Amino acid sequence: MRHQIDPKTQLKYYFPVKEPILTLNINELRRAAYSDDNKKTVSLMIGALRRRRYLTIEDLLNTTWKELGSIRNFGITCQLLLFDFLERISEHPEYLISLDAYERSRKLEAIKGRLREMGMIL
Repeated sequence: MRHQIDPKTQLKYYFPVKEPILTLNINELRRAAYSDDNKKTVSLMIGALRRRRYLTIEDLLNTTWKELGSIRNFGITCQLLLFDFLERISEHPEYLISLDAYERSRKLEAIKGRLREMGMIL
C-alpha cells in the first residue's frame, strides 16, 4: 500500500511502528530486507542516513519526507526503499523483534513494580 505523504509531516504519522523498535539502530533495517532488494541500494540508503545522524528508527520517524529529500545520495530510489522497509516493520514487527519476549518482559516489569509497592521485593 502506498501512502500519499505530505512532505512536511513527520513519518511517524504514516508508519505506526511498535515502541520497542523505535530504539533500534537503523542498521537493523537490513533484517527487514527481502531477497530481491538490492543490497547495494540498502547499504547506500543506510550510509546516507548515518552520515546525516539518523541513528535510530525513531530518528527516522521524527523526520519528514522533505528533510529526507535533502540528504545527499538519498534519491527517490532510497526514499521508496526506506518507505517499503518502514511499512514492512509497521505491519510485521516480528522481522526485527520478538513480540512475545517483549510482552513477557513488560508484564514481568509490571509485576515487579506491584511487588515493590507492597514491600515484598526491593
